[in-house]
Amino acid sequence: MVRPLNCIVAVSQNMGIGKNGDLPWPPLRNEFRYFQRM
Repeated sequence: MVRPLNCIVAVSQNMGIGKNGDLPWPPLRNEFRYFQRM
């Protein structure tokens, strides 16, 4: 059986993301809902 796989990746040029253990921007509610549906 073949199953689709969705992969969403975010990374900076130095292969990192985050600031002080958190994301460096405020919560993005619409985007979060989109990723939950994926």
